[in-house]
Amino acid sequence: MDFRSILRVNREATGKIIGFSAFIFIVLIAALLVSPLWNQQGIPGTGSDVVLHVHRAAAMARSLEEGVFWPRWFPIAYQGLGSPVFHHYSPGFYWLVAATHLSGFRLDESLKIVITGAFILSGIGTYAWLRRTFSVQAGLIGVALYLAQPHFLLRGFYYLGDYPQMLGILLLPVCLWAYDALHSKSSPWYWLSAIVSLAVLVFSHNIMAIMGAVVLLSFWLMLALLYRRPGSLLRCALAAMVAAALSATFWLPAVADLPLVQIDEARTGYFAVGEHFLRLQELLALQPVFLDSRAGNPLIVPSFTFGAPLLLAVIVGLLGSIFVKRREIRCWGISGGLFALAVLALTLPVSEPLWHTISGLGFLQFPFRLLPIATLGAVAAGAAATDMWPAKGGWISTFALLICSILVPFPYLFPELIAIAGTVPVEALTAEESSTFERTVGAWGFAGSREFLVQGASLGVLRGEVAEPDAAVLSWVSPHEAVADLSEQPDPMLLRLHYHPGWSAGEMAKLTRGPVGWTEVTELSRPDLPLVIRWQGTVWQHRGDLFSRIGLLATAGGFLVLVFRRRQHGGKEGSHDLYEKFPLLIPAMIGFLLAVVAVRYLANWSAGGPFLWHSHPGEVPFAMEGSPITIGDDLTGRMTLLGWKILSSSKPRPGDTVTVRHYWEAQNQFDRNYSTILHLYTPSLQRSWATENEGSLRPPTGAWDPANYYIETMRLKLPTDIPPITFSLVSGLSSSSAERLTVPGSRDGLLHLRELNVAPLRPGLLQSVRPTTRAPADTDDGLHLQGYDLVDDSAAHSLRLFWETDETVANDWITYIHMSNAQGDLVAQFDGPPFAGLLPTSQWKPNSLYIDSRELELPSGLAPGDYLLRIGLYSFESGERLPFIPDDSGQRDFEGGQLVAQMRVHAADSCYICRGDQ
Repeated sequence: MDFRSILRVNREATGKIIGFSAFIFIVLIAALLVSPLWNQQGIPGTGSDVVLHVHRAAAMARSLEEGVFWPRWFPIAYQGLGSPVFHHYSPGFYWLVAATHLSGFRLDESLKIVITGAFILSGIGTYAWLRRTFSVQAGLIGVALYLAQPHFLLRGFYYLGDYPQMLGILLLPVCLWAYDALHSKSSPWYWLSAIVSLAVLVFSHNIMAIMGAVVLLSFWLMLALLYRRPGSLLRCALAAMVAAALSATFWLPAVADLPLVQIDEARTGYFAVGEHFLRLQELLALQPVFLDSRAGNPLIVPSFTFGAPLLLAVIVGLLGSIFVKRREIRCWGISGGLFALAVLALTLPVSEPLWHTISGLGFLQFPFRLLPIATLGAVAAGAAATDMWPAKGGWISTFALLICSILVPFPYLFPELIAIAGTVPVEALTAEESSTFERTVGAWGFAGSREFLVQGASLGVLRGEVAEPDAAVLSWVSPHEAVADLSEQPDPMLLRLHYHPGWSAGEMAKLTRGPVGWTEVTELSRPDLPLVIRWQGTVWQHRGDLFSRIGLLATAGGFLVLVFRRRQHGGKEGSHDLYEKFPLLIPAMIGFLLAVVAVRYLANWSAGGPFLWHSHPGEVPFAMEGSPITIGDDLTGRMTLLGWKILSSSKPRPGDTVTVRHYWEAQNQFDRNYSTILHLYTPSLQRSWATENEGSLRPPTGAWDPANYYIETMRLKLPTDIPPITFSLVSGLSSSSAERLTVPGSRDGLLHLRELNVAPLRPGLLQSVRPTTRAPADTDDGLHLQGYDLVDDSAAHSLRLFWETDETVANDWITYIHMSNAQGDLVAQFDGPPFAGLLPTSQWKPNSLYIDSRELELPSGLAPGDYLLRIGLYSFESGERLPFIPDDSGQRDFEGGQLVAQMRVHAADSCYICRGDQ
């Protein structure tokens, strides 16, 4: 055997050793990080979305047993009225859990097996992706950074429980590897991997598929700038298009049929994106590395933090790129770091105008969904940071990132110490159990909102607000077939089924939308025979099926062509040599990880666990504000507020969220439950301008142990029209019947925490809120009117004026609102200073935005018809008016120096809508 043969054998052996070592590392870190799932039997975080997903998975398992692989319809949803849940929500996660469950595992075990397998697959994909550019140790550091991200451990396992989304996040690195490999080599297996991985991502989670497409596009652009290979880029683009065609059977009807369901419910109220922007303080907050065993509900979710290891990776990757000589490493470090920072910026309130500008972005609902996307950039920057060092000093950055990524989340690997709501064992779920859960909990449609409720239907019948119409009950053969007896059904013949055009009765009858959104049967040909209805699908479903067949043919055809071409060329084109000497650093990394895993499982047997304090009664081992104060009495019980801490800005602006953490300790066992309240209050008016009367997730006070203290984080959303003045930040405890625990020295049961100064909004390009009716006008005293909102919500009528200040406002002005009828007679007027007199205009700060909101209490018995509101300013001292000077675009809204808004009163209850001349 010659020298070259020996070298080739050694290279093959080295490659196998490296691959095996990397696999051991990935399995160890996956076992460590998913250990909280396996610590106890059952599903964790029972108050989160995981319960809904378990019920959906059980429904999928029943469907598979009934012979329907893809149940587009969820028959038991809405108490048997049904919903097209799996027509619009990715079914991939439920397929995997259901298949595992049907193989003999418990339902909760099946969920854990799927997530564990996904962790290992994600680790392999992350390593393979980074290994194409970086060293072995850099690839393993990327695995540690990605799998140990706070989103999984802090938010996923214990709180959110959105496991389909977690599956999509875990699949993203696999897609990146596949497209990176396809970009470098036209291999039939790389072609197949790129198409299948992206298609599987689409089936795993809708929203993650959309964000994954953006990530792949960004990566594609980076490859274009770095390598400039048009043929390779075209190859990747073609694979992505074939993957889109292959998965069109799902995404095409899921998107095109959205008008058939009430999807707007997923973007309003709690799900409105503006309600969930993160603060810079909580984004950069570091999760505690010490836990207190005396805490009744230790702080497992300190914030939507990005995580200290990832921040370190971004910083080192960006700074190190300045000095590194290798162009490829420098590009990855800069691109990864800047990508992470850009995505993180989208989670902050400053990006809100962009969310409203880009159509469809609001469907993400929660900006924190972007944190795992930013993690990908940090992973790339961290890998680059590992390989930037000289060979002799490379172990420093490697072990710094490895230790940081493992030890920071280490205290949170002990669920028996920190779980919020414990676990619930779930061996299996019947349809009756799921229906009972839906009715008891009120989780209608097994969804967080009504996004899967068909158009024309309402919850009035289920809630008892509307009488249930007479309808025939269906006997379900499978999720796609049901039978009904209509022989004794009077006209109109109704089926107890939400109407959806996907259902068909064939030639026996015609199905249409009937009362309350149920299905009405017309043109029944044989009333004496049972009516059989089947799911035939929608037009877009059939088109999606056609595209998927085309995609399947393109995938198979492309694979065969590439196999044939490879044989023709001997399979030698563009080989990628990954030979590298086996670094001794890898055994050290595996040894460290083995030690951590051993410590974790050994410590789990101990009474206290690691990294624990045991504070003394009445004390908290965390920095906080205030002194302990006890509220309540002997009759209701006594509670001590040990202290509190404000987590958000101490000078918030209107529309911001004030976040306050409370530390409560019960002095005795309570026999009823209380909720924490948090208000912004003006004692002089005895008025609360912003209120939050329900605490966050925590054990109810009736279950509190007096030997422990309890942590509660309150988030107080400030209205956009709150006066920018100094308020009293007050707190307290209130029962469900609004009875507050008594506070010494307070007549209203409110406990003063501190004064909080609300700063005015900033006008300009990034202005967070704008008037619905633009009416720009200047005045001679530095006040500029932007426009107004005229609101009618049938309960109260209000007018909001948007004022922008110049350098100074010299005088105090009173706003007058005169309401006149068609004859010009004054029927009502609403005069008064801005902000109830709390902030005169002479005290308004320069270059600021003020929103003055006024309630319009219309006179009783006001005749229906058209009315005019004439709005202006005058001096309280002299009575002199300050006329508006409109610009050219706003002349039609003004008359005689006054703003004129037209209003129509529709009924004697003074209901009106703004018509205007807009």
